[in-house]
Amino acid sequence: MYKIIICDNDENYIKKLKKTILTCCTSKRNVQFLEYFDGTELLKNLPSPKEAWAVFLDAKMEDSKGKQVDVLLRNKKYDGTLVLYSENDAPTAEMIKISPYRYLSKMMSDKKLEEEIGEIIAEMDRNIALLSIEASYQREKVFLRTTDIVYFTHHRKGSVIHLTKEGQKRYTEGNVITTLGFKELLEVLYPVGFIIPHNSYLVNLKFVTKYNVQSEIFELDSKIFPISRKNISSFAEELREFKNGELKKQYFQIRHE
Repeated sequence: MYKIIICDNDENYIKKLKKTILTCCTSKRNVQFLEYFDGTELLKNLPSPKEAWAVFLDAKMEDSKGKQVDVLLRNKKYDGTLVLYSENDAPTAEMIKISPYRYLSKMMSDKKLEEEIGEIIAEMDRNIALLSIEASYQREKVFLRTTDIVYFTHHRKGSVIHLTKEGQKRYTEGNVITTLGFKELLEVLYPVGFIIPHNSYLVNLKFVTKYNVQSEIFELDSKIFPISRKNISSFAEELREFKNGELKKQYFQIRHE
């Protein structure tokens, strides 16, 4: 689920942003909006980047003491995707210092706004791809990049993380376990290529090297995995979209990335 904050005292523009974001969100991920009409309330309730992937903020918003909310956001170390906007056609010097991902003008056309929102959503997905999953190894806390995770399996305390061959060299004395279950992991990782082809596995499509349609199996990082019969069609579709190419009718092979 995309969790997006919009902070503005203009309810009409909030509605416009929400409508445009929903139009541009082409993935199957749901969108949850948090709306604030007051800068002080936003600062009091600001979630972490893992809980709010993006903040859309009217650059003129101030807190109760008259301080600019965008500056205070950076002071609070919010490092999610920050988008500032105002009625001006160009950002001010103060806005540039904040280094938002994108600056929007309220005066831009609907077509241009859709283009900008599309790029913002892509940036959110890139940030998710770089997300670190908190886990434990030998009773010590570790953080693992999702780009190094090949697949997950179930564990009574959450999920076991299975890494690339290179990553496995660092964790040879036992399992690396996250407290997150498949449902929670999928909420975060679906947009960057993680799916459930079988109830026993949550896999990273980046590491699929072979797929045999007829035998209902696929190869993941040189290991063979089954596909649930009910998931065969959706697996093929998801893989096709992820690899951004057409499947051959019977069989295709992809180089390990």
